[in-house]
Amino acid sequence: MTAVVHETEGLFGYIYCDFFQRQNKPHQDCHFTIRGGRWLQETGQYQLPVVVLMLSLPHPTQRAPTLLTPGMMENLFHEMGHAMHSMLGRTRYQHVTGTRCATDFAEVPSILMEYFASDYRVVSQFARHYETGQPLPKSMVARLCESKKVCGAADTQLQIFYAVLDQIYHSQPQNRSTTEILQEMQNKFYGLPYTPNTAWQQRFSHLIGYGAKYYSYLMSRAVASMVWKQCFVQDPLNREMGERYRREMLAHGGAKEPMQMVEGNE
Repeated sequence: MTAVVHETEGLFGYIYCDFFQRQNKPHQDCHFTIRGGRWLQETGQYQLPVVVLMLSLPHPTQRAPTLLTPGMMENLFHEMGHAMHSMLGRTRYQHVTGTRCATDFAEVPSILMEYFASDYRVVSQFARHYETGQPLPKSMVARLCESKKVCGAADTQLQIFYAVLDQIYHSQPQNRSTTEILQEMQNKFYGLPYTPNTAWQQRFSHLIGYGAKYYSYLMSRAVASMVWKQCFVQDPLNREMGERYRREMLAHGGAKEPMQMVEGNE
């Protein structure tokens, strides 16, 4: 368990870091809330949030510590974005604290953290060779960032396809199977054709959890990009901008309309 402490404001909450694989553990990276934050009218104090950050990292061995792939590191940053959203929320009621907000905005803090995970000024603060202690070469990080742009348009197209499929599944009743709908939408909105006799939609849990709101990933990408460019691209470790981001966005959770936060309205 990790305590989140502000240097002047004190204890903010607790994060249970459930990082490693184990038998019967769900194989997924996620964040979830055990106790949401809220103001206690009886005492006038704030009920501190308690959340879990769950990953599926391999265990260290006798020869080496746990070594993270770029994908593992990005997932760690992504889920930490959710965890800090819950930590830094200061809402009156716990049902609107942190990630308990409009789905359109829920992925903004986590996607924004992916920008930090790709910035050498951030990565150089912690990435070291486990034997020599040498920092990760800047050229290596640059190549990694460039590789993420490969097939970027296809990835955006895929997200649009997912969003459209999600909308249709949760709209008016259809007199056909979900696989037939999938085949039609994939051939219409995605560059790669449908593979016959497959039904991957039955294993895509986001179509259930998001329920016509999967488009929020695209919306959140746009907002996270805006926040990065306006606040952090010049200096990702800028304390003033970090405090502004906490004050104007993370603190409100679902107690303020996302559009008002994006526009900067008090």
